[in-house]
Amino acid sequence: MSLTETASSPAATTELPQIGHWIDGAPSVSTSGRTAPVFNPATGAVRAEVALADQAEIDAAIASAQRGFEVWSGYSIAKR
Repeated sequence: MSLTETASSPAATTELPQIGHWIDGAPSVSTSGRTAPVFNPATGAVRAEVALADQAEIDAAIASAQRGFEVWSGYSIAKR
């Protein structure tokens, strides 16, 4: 066994952490049911799963960003 493949490896016995979306300043649970692996670049081990958005989630994130831009674009660079 290598250092990344031990019998007591947490990934082997526990569920991977789920990384969701952040929309409108709050966590948002994905409804798409699709995920993709997140790899540790040093070891290549899968460390988590990231939620893949569906079209409704994408539209919600874009709308949130547009509303945020309307507010933040009026602030000076120093205040941002």
